[in-house]
Amino acid sequence: MACEEILNVGADLNWPPYSYLSEQEPMGIDIEASRSVFGALDYCLFFVDMPSAMRAQEQLNLGQIDLLMAASYSDERARNGWFSEAYRHETVVLFTHQNSLINALSVDDAFERGGTFAVNAGSYIGEDFIRLSRAYPEQIVYLSSTEQRLLMLNKGRIDFVVEDKEAGHYISQSKGFDQVFATELVVYQNPIHFMFSRQRFSVEQVSQINRFLKQR
Repeated sequence: MACEEILNVGADLNWPPYSYLSEQEPMGIDIEASRSVFGALDYCLFFVDMPSAMRAQEQLNLGQIDLLMAASYSDERARNGWFSEAYRHETVVLFTHQNSLINALSVDDAFERGGTFAVNAGSYIGEDFIRLSRAYPEQIVYLSSTEQRLLMLNKGRIDFVVEDKEAGHYISQSKGFDQVFATELVVYQNPIHFMFSRQRFSVEQVSQINRFLKQR
């Protein structure tokens, strides 16, 4: 296929089922969504594995990355990049372990009971969690790897992991983290977007992509 342009796409390639490597080939729900949308508009994609969500945002802001997948909207992010229409939705929940002594009734309650949390550095999971993270900073550990966070939880070193429900379940099952399970405590539910570098995309280009997304 002839490409009009090649886009550098920032990705966490160790985050199944959304984005991961299979025999060195990028695969997953977000990868296929990106190929479907941008391929139809004659873009070719080069997926760049990012060490953290924070680094991905920094490189997008600098124009070193053209596009991010799986982006949650926030006003702060919107000052630095363009957002597409939503292409899927996500639910972020608390994961805990079988022997946890904290039977929390809510996310706030989990913090008030002294629970410790592992969170993805640089991710946006809603204003309520930002409020809690500022009120209880000593109870949060920031790790960029979902697998690392869930491994710590499986070993009982922390009380909770904040994670996308599907990704957390998939990785726990595939890695044999049999002490880990998803609670019913929802941290954040939100639409998921592509996020574009303002240095790379014009308003007109983003509008064209959004028109295509609305027609899907």
